[in-house]
Amino acid sequence: MENEVTQIPNTNPDVSPKSRLVALLLAIFLGGFGAHQFYLGKIGRGVAHVVLYVAGLSMYIAGLVTLTLKAAEDDFSIGAVVTLVLGLVFLLIPGIWSFVSWIIIAVGKAKDSNGLILRNWMD
Repeated sequence: MENEVTQIPNTNPDVSPKSRLVALLLAIFLGGFGAHQFYLGKIGRGVAHVVLYVAGLSMYIAGLVTLTLKAAEDDFSIGAVVTLVLGLVFLLIPGIWSFVSWIIIAVGKAKDSNGLILRNWMD
């Protein structure tokens, strides 16, 4: 009983009840889809992540398929290359955005939709 640690409930009104660890793990593993934004209550940002990711993936796949089919016909399509590159750019945007979110969450500067800071790693 001497080594027992008591958990003190969060009584600071400026600290979010959301878990910083959960937000960080969501940003790392599902950041492209904006899962961490949805968790923090930032629905608009989450939707933007999803839209950019789906648009980028769709464009990338369309460009890749078109290039593959054109290569089989010994034909070259600049439109397919442009679609492929734009798809990669659209995929890169939520990727970079998520990476920045990892850093912000890890250093303890992230806020939820109510403007409360995520300080607690587990709650």
